Amino acid sequence: MRSGIWGIRWGRRNSRELGVSIIESTGQSERDIAERVLEQRRHEAFAQVGEAHRADRARAAIRPIGIDQLVSDFLRAYKCGELRGRKPAQSTIESYIAHLLGEKGGLVQFAKDWERELSNQFDRVLVERWLESQARSKSPDTLRLKLVAARRLADYARTRGLLSADTAEGIRLLRPPQSSRGRARVDGVPSQAEIKSLLEALSPSHWQPVAELQLRLGLRRSEVIVIDHAWLDESAGSVRVLVSDHFDTKNHSSREVDGVDPETFGLAKDVIELREKHRLTVRGYAEAWKRACKKLERGGTPWKFRNKTHALRGAYATASREAGIPLPIVRDRMGHQSERTTERHYVGRTSEPVPGPFAGTPRFAPEEPPDDESWAEVIQFPLRRPA
Repeated sequence: MRSGIWGIRWGRRNSRELGVSIIESTGQSERDIAERVLEQRRHEAFAQVGEAHRADRARAAIRPIGIDQLVSDFLRAYKCGELRGRKPAQSTIESYIAHLLGEKGGLVQFAKDWERELSNQFDRVLVERWLESQARSKSPDTLRLKLVAARRLADYARTRGLLSADTAEGIRLLRPPQSSRGRARVDGVPSQAEIKSLLEALSPSHWQPVAELQLRLGLRRSEVIVIDHAWLDESAGSVRVLVSDHFDTKNHSSREVDGVDPETFGLAKDVIELREKHRLTVRGYAEAWKRACKKLERGGTPWKFRNKTHALRGAYATASREAGIPLPIVRDRMGHQSERTTERHYVGRTSEPVPGPFAGTPRFAPEEPPDDESWAEVIQFPLRRPA
């Protein structure tokens, strides 16, 4: 036991030796207090050494391979469905190949130009520089998809022990540029005459009912291509976009488009029969749209809508609102998570909504309807199936 002035001096001396504050030791006469503090500091030092040792072992466990081999293994595993989540569609795989390899080498060639040819050199700085180099020639939406591909690649490398957890986390925390989809409605919504001219320009002719069905139901192009008899429920007057082992929607959930009329059901059956006769693919549909747009441009009436086939979904959403259908219903039919997405990116700035009851699938109204027609006749869909 030490007390008085000698205890204070003893406490100050030991506080300097132990590296603790004077307040913790001054006036404490018991030696065991100082010994407990010293023991605590020893445990902390051992813990730091242990963490450093584990970090060294983790770094030593990383087996670097060539970044081209890493991308090749990732694409092979992704295509075979060996990664988490559902097996991707062929269009998604082609998109990842285009971003990571591409005509000019993609991410792999960019990394080699930066003299980073090993998987452990694949880090946040490399991804940032790659996106910056693409920013001048690519749209913000394309850059977002490139970053998604880089994130999936980093996650694959981490789970295979080819990349440290800290490096993979740094890539995952990268934020994509702001999407340009908010400017989509500046292009407006295609009119009835523009849609008619586009349908007539589509070739071969079996793509015309596909485009009209996409317009009538507001489906995405990947959804209208795979429509099946199991989706049709004529008794309930609805079409259910079902997620299965062979098909997945953008938000990975099924949805229902209600209020479908008999004519649209007949059109859907025609498209299903066409799929059995012809090989309908998303790529073939997109190529048909490109040919149609070039044909319209040569004719002096270009298709001025940037999103091409997606403009039909915008036309569907706009017609729904003009027919007086509530925004939450339109959101659910189109498969959006929020009403803000539907209203901001799909509903065009047109005239005031047409008053009327919520009944059936929305139709485009004639531009100048006669005065003697009823409200139900005014909203009839003017397009007809090709013979």
